[in-house]
Amino acid sequence: MTNRLLAATTAALALTTAGCPDEAVNEFDFDGDGVYDAEDCAPEDADVFPGNDDPFGDGEDTDCDECDDPNAGDGIDTDCDGYPANDDLEQQHEHLYDCNDEDHLVNPGMEEVSNNGVDDDCDGVDCTDEDGDGACEGIDDCDDEDEDRYLDNPEVADGKDNDCDGTVDEGTQAYDDDGDGSCEGVDLDADGSDDCSDGTEPGDCDDEDASLNIADLDGDGWATCDADCDDSDPDRFPTNTEVCDGVDNDCDGSAADGEVDVDADGWMECEGDCDDADSGVNPEDNDADGYSPCDDPPDCDDDDGLLNPVDSDHDGFSTCDGDCDDAAFEVNPGVAEVCDLIDNDCDGVQDALEVDNDVDGDPACSDCDDGDGSVENLDVDGDTFSTCAGDCDDALAAYNPMASDNVGDGYDQNCDGTDGVDVDGDGWASEGSGGDDCDDDDDTMNLDD
Repeated sequence: MTNRLLAATTAALALTTAGCPDEAVNEFDFDGDGVYDAEDCAPEDADVFPGNDDPFGDGEDTDCDECDDPNAGDGIDTDCDGYPANDDLEQQHEHLYDCNDEDHLVNPGMEEVSNNGVDDDCDGVDCTDEDGDGACEGIDDCDDEDEDRYLDNPEVADGKDNDCDGTVDEGTQAYDDDGDGSCEGVDLDADGSDDCSDGTEPGDCDDEDASLNIADLDGDGWATCDADCDDSDPDRFPTNTEVCDGVDNDCDGSAADGEVDVDADGWMECEGDCDDADSGVNPEDNDADGYSPCDDPPDCDDDDGLLNPVDSDHDGFSTCDGDCDDAAFEVNPGVAEVCDLIDNDCDGVQDALEVDNDVDGDPACSDCDDGDGSVENLDVDGDTFSTCAGDCDDALAAYNPMASDNVGDGYDQNCDGTDGVDVDGDGWASEGSGGDDCDDDDDTMNLDD
C-alpha cells in the first residue's frame, strides 16, 4: 500500500509540474474504488466511498455520510440523525428505520406532532401511535397502549373492545348479538351476565335473529331453535296435536284442513260452518229465532226472525215453507180460501168481496148488509143466530128468535119486537106467553079496535 501511495503521489507531482489541467487531478481515483478522489471521503481506502453499501451495526461509515455526530453515519444516514435508512435492517434494528433520510427532523426518535402533515416519528401515521397499531391516539385509537384496540379493527373473542365501538366481543361467539339471551354456539353464564360461557351448553342457533334462541319461554319443552314456531304460546310446538282453533298447533307450517275461515265469516269448517265458501251460511243464529243456516233443517233466512223451519201449528207448513200464520192450523199454502177476511192460502191476495166495508167484522161475501155495521152474519154470542138471522142482541145468547119470552119482564128475548111471543106480528103477545092475543096465528085477531 505504501508503494502504491508513493507511486501515485509521484505521478501526481509530475503531472502538475508538466502543467496538466486541474480537471485531470480532480478526476483521479487513487484507491481505484470507482469514485474520484475529489468526491471520495476516503480516497486512500477502496472500501469507503459515496454510494457504497453501508451495513448498519458495524460502527463503520463506508458510504461517506461524513456526519459530525460520532453516533451517526453508521449505515445509510444521509441526514446524519443517527437512524439508518437501510432497507435490509436486521429484525432487532427495524424499529430504528429512518423513513425520510433527507430530513434529520424525521426519524423514530422524534416526538410526533399530530396532524402537521409529517410522520415525524416514522410510525406510519401523522399522529401519536404508542402501540404501533397504525391508529392515532385520540382519533381512531381508543387505547394507544394496546395494539389490538383501534377503530375498525376486527372484533375477536378476547374480552376487549377491539374496534373501539364501545362494545366488547360483538359479532363473535362470546357475545349475544341479537340480544335474545343466547350467544352464538354457547349460552350465557349462569350468573346472568353478558359474558358467554365456555360452550359446554348448547348455544344460539342464529345469533342474528332474536326470534331464534335456546330459551323455552312458554314452557312447552320446545325452544325456537328447536323449531317452536311460537314460543309465547304453550299450545304451539312440534309434535303437538292439531285442534280446531285456526292455529298451526304442531308447527308444520299450516293449520289442519277445515281450520281456516275461508269466507271470513268468523266460523271455520271444523267449528260447524257447513259452507265455508259462503259468508252468509254459518252456525250463527243472527235473527235469534233458534235456527241457523247450518242447522237441520236449516233456517231459510237468518236475518228475519219470523222465518224459520219450525211448523208450530202442525199444519205441514213452516214460515220457511210459506205459512203466513204458523199459529193458525187453518192458514197455510195448502188450504182453500174462505170468506173470513183472512189470507187462508197465504198467497197474499184477497177476494174482491172479502172486505168489511161497515167494519162489523163480517166480510161483504158473508154479510147480509155490508153497509150496516149493526147487521152481520156472525154469531157472536154463540146462540146459533146472527143479526142477519134475526138475533136482536148478538151479545147475549139468551136473546135470539128461538128463545122463550114471557110477558112482564120488559125484555124481548125472542126478538119478535114484543115482550112475550107474538107469532102473527100484530104487536100483541099470545095468551100462552102471558099476553092477551087470543089467536096469535091471525094478526086480525087482537085487542086493537
